[in-house]
Amino acid sequence: MNILIISFYNPLDNAPRPAQLLGIVDLLIKNNHTIDLITTTSNISIKDHFRFHLYNLDKIKYFEIKQNTYLKIITCKIINQLHLDKGACFSFFAFFKAISLNKKYDRAICITNPFTTAYIGFLLKKVGVVKKLHVDAGDPFIKHRRHRSEKFSTLRKHIERVVCNNVDDFVLPVIESLQDFEYLKQNYRIIPQIFCSKEISSDYNLPKGKINLFYCGRFYDGFREPYSLFLAIDKLISEGHPLHFHYFGIDGLSENHSKFFFKLNNLTKNSTLNDALDRESLLFIMKKMNILINILNKGLHQTPSKIIDYNISGSYIINIGEVGTVSNIYDVICPNNVDAIKEAIKYAIQSKKYLQKTTFSSSRQNLRDYISLIE
Repeated sequence: MNILIISFYNPLDNAPRPAQLLGIVDLLIKNNHTIDLITTTSNISIKDHFRFHLYNLDKIKYFEIKQNTYLKIITCKIINQLHLDKGACFSFFAFFKAISLNKKYDRAICITNPFTTAYIGFLLKKVGVVKKLHVDAGDPFIKHRRHRSEKFSTLRKHIERVVCNNVDDFVLPVIESLQDFEYLKQNYRIIPQIFCSKEISSDYNLPKGKINLFYCGRFYDGFREPYSLFLAIDKLISEGHPLHFHYFGIDGLSENHSKFFFKLNNLTKNSTLNDALDRESLLFIMKKMNILINILNKGLHQTPSKIIDYNISGSYIINIGEVGTVSNIYDVICPNNVDAIKEAIKYAIQSKKYLQKTTFSSSRQNLRDYISLIE
């Protein structure tokens, strides 16, 4: 099949949506489909083994318009009034880029957010550029925290209604996300993330004689807080447990989290704070770790996408979050209970669970489900 993929997130970004995009691209290539990808980068040297045509829209950004021109002033006023972000602007230009290619596609796969990307897929189907519309949604939209302050909620809801009533396939990672798409009544499937599981060897060293704890990604003020985790680890070290905490952060610790972290002497002395690495190298490092820490998103129905990588690694996982947040994660520990987190880590140590490796096979079924849906 000839497939068009539209994604504001590009394959080189180190974040959940790009990882899902890579999984989709890798799956389609393995099944001999032809891919055109409209995204936001032209540098594909790291992923040059992925054989797709890439169309770069990285230079088409409203904020690159020259300063102090009437076009700049008018454009900024329109964007500010409509609360448009870079993602919405990308979608607008992606539509015209797809038209200009003068091609016909069997299917358009639109990666959200922004949800306007899905609307562009609908328009392309309407004008006959694509036959079928496939939306891959890893994040809720209307009730998502990023959209609560937008003025034109009526317009946004109209966009969602139109897409949901005309989509051929709408993929959600967990069933709980369905409640955030009030107009989606049919043509949806629940398929967990299908990330490409390639890994690259890394020379990252673990301290000898230590039980190594690992966390990757971001901590967020308000809905993915690390305070209880930091306190629990600090207390365990003070009790004589040989722990070492490894953090790989996309943006590093926030100012509030950093101040709290460096007040805990035991934790500070037995931690390594790292910048983000590419997903393939991190997967290799995860397999060397003893305990992986996952913190669920407070008040949101999306599962942190790294849980798939965590499972693939086979290392022991401790989940911290609100009980009942997502149905496919068990043994969840209350995020505000320092003693509960402490006991969970202590149990993993005393029971020797941290020495065990598990085999994760359900991802293969996710791949089969996804490709059968597309084909």
